[in-house]
Amino acid sequence: MSKLWVAVVALSVVGAAVGGAYLAGRVQGRAAGFAASEAAHQEATRKVNDELRRLRRASDETAARLLEESAARADLERALSDEIANDPESGRAGIGSDGLRRLDSIR
Repeated sequence: MSKLWVAVVALSVVGAAVGGAYLAGRVQGRAAGFAASEAAHQEATRKVNDELRRLRRASDETAARLLEESAARADLERALSDEIANDPESGRAGIGSDGLRRLDSIR
């Protein structure tokens, strides 16, 4: 019976070694997979941040153009208001030839 116990112990030791090696390989494989996943995540995050920066610049440029256009419109509205206030024919039901000339000069 002692040979049987030696064989059982030997098989147990070999099984434990093989199982340990298998588990170690799986852990290393998972670690490598995790590292690859982390690198892919960082690359995707970098791309999204680059796109957000590009969109922010485009938004800032559009806002600046909008402010310029708003200022130009305000100037035009002031000029039209001044022309209306200074129009000697403002009581008429239509625009006279002098009024048309003044309006054309504003453009």
